[in-house]
Amino acid sequence: MNIRKEAEEEIGLKNVQPKKVNKERVFGEHNHFTQWFLLEMDVPIDSFIINVDEVQAVQWFPKGQLLKEIESAPDKFLGTMKQWAELFCK
Repeated sequence: MNIRKEAEEEIGLKNVQPKKVNKERVFGEHNHFTQWFLLEMDVPIDSFIINVDEVQAVQWFPKGQLLKEIESAPDKFLGTMKQWAELFCK
């Protein structure tokens, strides 16, 4: 799976076992399908090795705080983040 390679290249996580979740059709300037993956790991934040050309930041949030952050500062997140956070933070 390419997601494993990307997890290692972009955030330094090795031997990940992501699970496929939703696949969605995105309409806009570029129409495409997006496959979403879920990965649950208990690792310290300093385990991440960020490729600054690909990733701006990695940050942990408790579930409730993440939803509050998205509401109070939506410009810090992808436009669809609220939808995905609600799905994954159940």
